[in-house]
Amino acid sequence: MILAGACCVQVVSTLYRNGVSYIGTMLTELNQWMEKKGFTSIDKFRGKLRKDKIADPWTYTRAQYVKLLMHPQKIINNYPVL
Repeated sequence: MILAGACCVQVVSTLYRNGVSYIGTMLTELNQWMEKKGFTSIDKFRGKLRKDKIADPWTYTRAQYVKLLMHPQKIINNYPVL
């Protein structure tokens, strides 16, 4: 969500499941990912995958279409049949 431009994300579900101490795990994993990718702060990667930042927005749209074709049940099962 941060890559898409979010300034904050919802984490309460994982805290209910794993306990408040899981915040440490999330921070460690985020820091490891940032280091691996060469980012020194969240602001350096926030919004990198926004559709309007992609040189060819059609690529983004096409990728979503291919995702639907590859895994239709994951998407279709989330919506009730009318």
